[in-house]
Amino acid sequence: MRCQVLSASRPQEPAVIGNVVNVPSYVSMTPSGNNSYVWAASTTDSRGLQMANNLSSRIAACWYTSGSFTVDLTITDADTHQLAIYIVDWDNYFGRSERADILDANGNLLNSQSVASFVGGQYLVWNVTGHVVLRITNLNSSDNAVVSGLFFDPAGAVTAPVATGAATFVTFPLRSASRSPPPRRPKFAAISMGLPHGATREVRTIYT
Repeated sequence: MRCQVLSASRPQEPAVIGNVVNVPSYVSMTPSGNNSYVWAASTTDSRGLQMANNLSSRIAACWYTSGSFTVDLTITDADTHQLAIYIVDWDNYFGRSERADILDANGNLLNSQSVASFVGGQYLVWNVTGHVVLRITNLNSSDNAVVSGLFFDPAGAVTAPVATGAATFVTFPLRSASRSPPPRRPKFAAISMGLPHGATREVRTIYT
């Protein structure tokens, strides 16, 4: 099912790297160890994220590291929310490969996802609650690891309960990087985020 971005229904503040890095009021976010880079300040390439402050424009930018960086996230309400990160190997720089870990406040590993071959863009999505840490680690010494955006769903959109300071990974079918349409996005992005066009409503838990 394809969904249109409805700019009149965007209650959440997306963190679009290189444009506007905001988060909803129920999230406290502190990145550490990351560098910033802009591939294209304005682009018509659909792999670029729609700007948070101008839906008619797209940007290709990232936080990056040759080693690892973290994003400390505290969900301050009592609800479980979906956290999505968008990654794209925009310039196909030596074939990027990276790992995204979700840790609890004590540094215990809750979930780990390794990704490669994401020239066409890819989303990683978790159900999270409480205090968690996102850690991005580079897996290819010839290049760097990147993140281009972070997004949170509205309160109450997640029905499955998750223990405080925990995470559950969910997956969405993605289009092949070799095909022209951009990657599909999480269902909540269709009404609250400025992301590449095309969406799916399928949600399947693959890790608990």
